[in-house]
Amino acid sequence: MWSEDGLPTVEHIEPDDDGLFHIGSHSWTWSEHDDRDARQTTEQLRQMRRTTYPATGRDRWCVVFADYGWRMVLLGIVPEIAHDWNDDLFADFYTAQYGEGISSYTLHAENPAAAYTAARRHFGAERVDADPESPVQPLTTPFHEIKPST
Repeated sequence: MWSEDGLPTVEHIEPDDDGLFHIGSHSWTWSEHDDRDARQTTEQLRQMRRTTYPATGRDRWCVVFADYGWRMVLLGIVPEIAHDWNDDLFADFYTAQYGEGISSYTLHAENPAAAYTAARRHFGAERVDADPESPVQPLTTPFHEIKPST
């Protein structure tokens, strides 16, 4: 919130009767926070969006995310790059993800939104018993192939 003289103000929000806070209501907007350093992967995603590169095929996507074992923070969705170690773009993209502990799913889907939905569904099913209070190792490596359920 902003005051009439253009300065930020603090809004105090009380929990409801069940002790829950309604994130996103009123002026209290939110976004997913990721404290993992993914600068190289993010730069690779930017470069891929600006470049024409060999894709693996029609309707093939790469969903890139920070994997916290129990929480998936989306970093980007791009057409899946052909897996060619002689291609610097592929090698740099893989190396950035691997070096920063970033994960990605590759899959067939009609569009990026469908790829994202399938990736979230797969991640959720795979981690249904993960305890957010316990330290967890990321389970997914870069370019992990998933087959979405229909």
